[in-house]
Amino acid sequence: MKQLIFIICLFGSINSAIAQKPDSLKFNNRKFKHEIGIDFRGIFNNNYYYLANSANHFYDGLDRGYSFIWKVRNDRGKLISVSYIKNWRFQFRTSSITNTDRVQRFESNGTTFEYKENGISSLYVQPSFGFERVNFFDRFNFYYGADFGFLVYRVRGATNYGFEVNGNYFSFTTNSMSYGPDATGFVGMKYRFSERFSIAVETGFGIYFHLVRSKLYDNQADKIVSKTAYENFGHSFYPLRLLTFNYHFKQF
Repeated sequence: MKQLIFIICLFGSINSAIAQKPDSLKFNNRKFKHEIGIDFRGIFNNNYYYLANSANHFYDGLDRGYSFIWKVRNDRGKLISVSYIKNWRFQFRTSSITNTDRVQRFESNGTTFEYKENGISSLYVQPSFGFERVNFFDRFNFYYGADFGFLVYRVRGATNYGFEVNGNYFSFTTNSMSYGPDATGFVGMKYRFSERFSIAVETGFGIYFHLVRSKLYDNQADKIVSKTAYENFGHSFYPLRLLTFNYHFKQF
């Protein structure tokens, strides 16, 4: 809900600022060949603790980190339409977390216990390639298309620990990796509040197929005691897939 309120306020503020003075800009949506954007939607999400403390939970990761997107006109050298353009899209999203080892002590029935928890590291990488068609309505641009990507998500050092009834200590560490392709259809709206700058909001529906592999390591026995392998197939609806601030450059 707070994301929707923020978007409404943002567009309202931009529109009000422009309305305060006559617009002397001769607008031309077809003027530039390239566009770069930064997805700043991640500022609304607070899932870093969950990411660092979850070894076996894999999903598409669209809420993790920040994304860079680059768009290139693919109709150069052709008859340029006055009402729309087509773009190639290149997107890259990544995030990582590393926690150092920690030692914790507690007391139970007069006995002091101490254990060391291994540091957790995680790495998320997702490049993608796609295309879009952009239709012009003055300063507003409505667009749609599809992205095709590949995800790699790795977690190392997630530790489960505890004590048996007789007081013996046990500790297991899980190392996991998920990887595979995904595809997303999207629709979006862009507002060109100046010649070179714009803001865009995008929604999408995606499908994915990921291979998940994990190993369970017995820290006391110093050996691998279990291996897991399975496939993860699913779909997701992203009400707010991207919220980008964009810069347009390199004129024809």
